Parts: sequence; structure tokens; C-alpha cells
Amino acid sequence: MLPQAGGHQLLKVKGTSVIKPTKLSEVEFYKTYLPKYPQLHKFLPKFYSYGLTSDIKDMYTQDEYNMIQTKQYTHYIELENLVLKNNVDIIDLKLGSIHWLSTATQKDIDATKTRNKLSIIDNYKFRLDGAIVDNVKYEKELCRNMTIREVTNVLKQIKNLHKLKEWIDELLLVLPSIDLNIYGPSILLVVNDDYVNIKLIDFTSYEELSDKMDDLVEALKIISLFIVSI
Repeated sequence: MLPQAGGHQLLKVKGTSVIKPTKLSEVEFYKTYLPKYPQLHKFLPKFYSYGLTSDIKDMYTQDEYNMIQTKQYTHYIELENLVLKNNVDIIDLKLGSIHWLSTATQKDIDATKTRNKLSIIDNYKFRLDGAIVDNVKYEKELCRNMTIREVTNVLKQIKNLHKLKEWIDELLLVLPSIDLNIYGPSILLVVNDDYVNIKLIDFTSYEELSDKMDDLVEALKIISLFIVSI
């Protein structure tokens, strides 16, 4: 059984990989855009294949497949399974306060802001999007509206948290060479006493623009400093 944190309840294990229902934009990110930026590869899960959600319908219950359709997930991607160890803690951190394309309508922007109106994400440019710590599961909707003190209390329990800061600082050196604005990705941290696996995940909103935005960079810098403070 794959421990699932955040909004990843529809993941299905397939050997050492996972099947993730998603939108066409995330397929295009892995298939078309990621090959342009090999310097990013070490920070992301390995990408194996993709297809239509109709091809994986047998992997899901009717209720799960109804959720896939409700979320308008038309495709799936097969990625590296990041949780191959037992007895691990899992942290899902949603990044950035801008989660929409430059072409988004004001209605869509307002809807996103309304969902996050009680979140710390506007002030801190990140939020906890889910966690499993000492076998206690923190669901996405609970995490969305956590205060910074509550988030701190969760993260203080995580072993090897300094490894996350080291990973972020390394990623910050790479991002200036990436000609993409990536909106609202997440960091997935899988850790125990002697194991650490950290990857950047969730790429449904991004665009190549001559004007680079620093929303993601700012979020990563804030988290790096935040880790030091706790």
C-alpha cells in the first residue's frame, strides 16, 4: 500500500512506479518540456509513460473513476514511486502564491484565492498540503488552513529536515537556467532516520515566458530560511 499525503489519493502502485491520473498539461510537461532542461531531472521523479485515463479504468473503483472524471483528468502518467520504504514520514509542501497561468481569467484567479483565503500561502508562499508523521495522517483540507505555528509543529517532528534545506539550496542554483514559470508545484519529502527522498512534483500549470516570475524562487527561499528558524 502506498502511503498518500496531500491530494494524491488517486495514485496507484505499479511495481516500482505509480500511476497518476492528471491533465494533458502535466503529460506535456514531462514529455515535451522536461527534456529541454536536463539540469532539472535529478529534482523530479523519473517519467516512464503516459496514456488516457480510459486505459486505466480497471485499476479504480467506480467512485474513484467518477472522481477522476469530476476533476477532468483525461490522461495518466507513470512515474517513479517515491515511497518504497516502510516506516517513513511524508511531507507535501505546496509552493508559491500564484497557481494560475498569465492567461487565467479573473474569475479563475478569484476562485483560487477564495479556496486559500484562510491559508498561510499568501503570507509565506507555501503551505502544508498533506502529511503522514509517526503514522498520523494530516488530510489536505485540514492542512490547507493550518496556521504557521501548526505547520511548524508538524515540521519540527521530521527527522533529517536539514536535508530539505540542502536540496532547496541546490535547486535554487538551477532554476535561473530554466526558461519556465512553474506555478504551484509541490515538494514531496519522504524521510526516516536513515533515508531521505525529496522531489518536486505536480506540474499542471506552467508556461514559457520571456518574463520570468520569481514566485517559486521566493517560496523556496522562504522555506529554506524557515527550516533554519525551527
